[in-house]
This record gives sequence, C-alpha cells and structure tokens, in this order.
Amino acid sequence: MKRNILIGLLLAFTMMLITACGSTGNDASKFEGTWIAYDKNNGVAELTIESLDKQAIVSMTTYKYKALMDGSSSGLIDAQILSKTGETATVHEDYLLQKNNSVMYSIIGNVTNNRINLSKDNTTMSILYNEKDDTLLIENIVFRKKSDDNSIQKYLPEMQEMLKSASIEKNKEYMKNRMNQPTIQFDFTFDDSILDNVQ
Repeated sequence: MKRNILIGLLLAFTMMLITACGSTGNDASKFEGTWIAYDKNNGVAELTIESLDKQAIVSMTTYKYKALMDGSSSGLIDAQILSKTGETATVHEDYLLQKNNSVMYSIIGNVTNNRINLSKDNTTMSILYNEKDDTLLIENIVFRKKSDDNSIQKYLPEMQEMLKSASIEKNKEYMKNRMNQPTIQFDFTFDDSILDNVQ
C-alpha cells in the first residue's frame, strides 16, 4: 500500500516536472513588458509585448524628429540679404517629435523557446530573447527593458544634438559658396509634447 502511494506520488511529481519544463520553453511571460532601443539613424523604438501563454501580442512604435521649416521659413534665405548689411542673421530650426506605428503593431505571434515569430501580410519578423543579459534582439537591434535609465526621454538630448550639428554643417555648406558670408545665429526649438501622455 505504501509502495503504491509512493509510486503514485513519484509519477505525479514527474508529470508536474515534465509539464513545467515543457511550458517554460514556450512561455511568453519572459517577453512581457515595454522594451526600448535607440539607433542614431532611426530614432527611438518602443516595443510592447503582452503575454498570452504560448502567444504574445506585439506592438512596435518609433519616435523621430521631423523638421518643420525649410530654407525660406527658417530665415536662411534672409541671411544672405542681411550679410550685405553686416547684421547677424538668425536661422530658426523647429522640430516636432513624431510617433509612428510600425507594420508590426498589435500582431499576435507564436512563442517557441526563446523566440517570438510574427507574420503580417508579406512581412515576417522574429524576436529573440537573450537570457544572458535579459534583452530582446530584432535583426541587429538590441532592446532593453524600459527603466529610468532606458526610456524615450533619455535619448532625446542626443537626438537633438545630432540634429543641431547636422543643421549647422548643412547651412554652413550652403553659405560657403555665396558671395557674401553672413554671420548666422541658430535658434533651435524641439517640441516633445507627444510624450506628455506616455507613461
């Protein structure tokens, strides 16, 4: 009798262990949460994943600045006129942070081991979970869990500085071949109000 109870308990424990091992490999919970990646050419990407047992709902959004002014409205053309008077010309550069949902937005993917496989229309994407450093990898882009040290807001100053440098160089190049070289003062404005409602 005791032997039968012991065998029964051993079998029950083994079945629980097999079930647990089998489910952890395809468990989507390790992917769950908000993940952030930054690429200097493509801006900030935010990846949100909701666990559905062996599936996951995946949404990716990108944030990038858009220039709101051209040479005429920025004052660059007026700078050429002011160069004849010797006055300092002000060139205004206004940028608006924009949010764009990627092709992979609110897509249900299947979890297999440490990978989520997604497919929509003719587009396929694979998200790989790296257990070693708790990151996600999409192609060559590394996503880290959202935190105070890894957020959309954290990367905005770097994005702004890159835009400033690129604009100053572009305008200097534009003015270089002009007959009169104006003295230019740059005025940059960045509108990040789209993030006011972002948690």
